[in-house]
Amino acid sequence: MIKDLLINEMWVGISGMATIIGLIVTSLIFYFTVRQQRNNKSQPTNEEAAKSKKRIMWMVILTASFLVTTLMGFFVSYKNTPYEQAPTFRLTFSANGGEYIRSQNFIYGVKGLIEGGTPRRDGFVFRGWSTDSTSTKPTHLNNNYVRLSGNDTLYAVWNSESTFPTYILTFNANGGKFSNGNKILTQNIKHGERKLLEGGTPIRKGCTFIGWHPKRNSTTATHLNNNYQTIGGNVTLYAVWNCKKVYIR
Repeated sequence: MIKDLLINEMWVGISGMATIIGLIVTSLIFYFTVRQQRNNKSQPTNEEAAKSKKRIMWMVILTASFLVTTLMGFFVSYKNTPYEQAPTFRLTFSANGGEYIRSQNFIYGVKGLIEGGTPRRDGFVFRGWSTDSTSTKPTHLNNNYVRLSGNDTLYAVWNSESTFPTYILTFNANGGKFSNGNKILTQNIKHGERKLLEGGTPIRKGCTFIGWHPKRNSTTATHLNNNYQTIGGNVTLYAVWNCKKVYIR
């Protein structure tokens, strides 16, 4: 199948080049023939007329030959093109000790995004994909482009959670308080782990909670509850408030 497609592409290229060369040569012959006739205002001699006819004859022969070459190229291209669509290859995603196995089809010669999803495995953190089932470093990531030349398998790359430190994400109510009456709430997140923010909704009289920000005095939120977050160390997020202004008359 692939050999036929390569032959097809080769003949298309040859016929295309032949067409271009033929058009250029034919155009040059036609140009110089017309130019000579215009420059020669007197009645052409028998010899000149014969030369002119000879040029026109060559122009017709070259045009016909290049046309035949082009048609042959397209005929061979058509003959070597499979009736069915271009072949598709299967990329298999092995959870490699995790929960699932899935696959994705790629069309020959066409790049596609890797859509392997995120498998789960107790006690491990998913890092990406590799063609080596024993690799500790990913060579492929989801949503990155890849082009296949045959069926292939990607294996999930795992790192044990025990090798990663655990960080503390602190939520500071910043003038308010949480439903349990405390002003501080904490959440543990392992290094490299993506977890949903679970800061809850603090309460502050006369103010509306907007979200969270690493700076205490911010008026805009950069982090929201139930959004994924990864951290590389202990972090504190402060509640961002929109408080009503009280005017005294």
